[in-house]
Amino acid sequence: VGSAITRTEHVTAWFKAAVDAAAAPVPTTLAIDIGGTKIAAALVQNATVHAELTFETGGSANPDVWLRTIAAHYGEAGAYSRVAIAVSGLVEDGRWSALNPATLRVPDNYPLVDAARSIFSVPAVALNDAQAAAWGEYAWGAGEREDIAFLTISTGIGGGVVLNGKLLRGL
Repeated sequence: VGSAITRTEHVTAWFKAAVDAAAAPVPTTLAIDIGGTKIAAALVQNATVHAELTFETGGSANPDVWLRTIAAHYGEAGAYSRVAIAVSGLVEDGRWSALNPATLRVPDNYPLVDAARSIFSVPAVALNDAQAAAWGEYAWGAGEREDIAFLTISTGIGGGVVLNGKLLRGL
């Protein structure tokens, strides 16, 4: 309190930092969900979703083709500064494997994160779709920043757990 009263340069610096933080551009994320029957993508900034795209997965297609289709739709990086991908199946160390190849044929241990970085030319992250949903509910939804177990029942059955503020990954 003493410095705030006697050294106004501190208050001015705190105020400037707050204004700069509020005025800073909010990054736009290219969000992609690859499921057993369809692929959905959108540009997301804050809680606003823009430019949605949906197309069928086409069971036997190549993940590179899906990613390139999305990249062609959204154009060069610049409209977005990062890519987040949620997929059906297992993601470990950025590599993707289908748990049910009869539903979704992807090459085992497909280098999803590396492929996304190469195709989109921005940083990329990938998670299992149920784990991504668990984190979303923990951070912005019904989980209210409490430990949460999330189950999803769709083309497949999956789940995610957030424990002590950390998303548990893998099987």
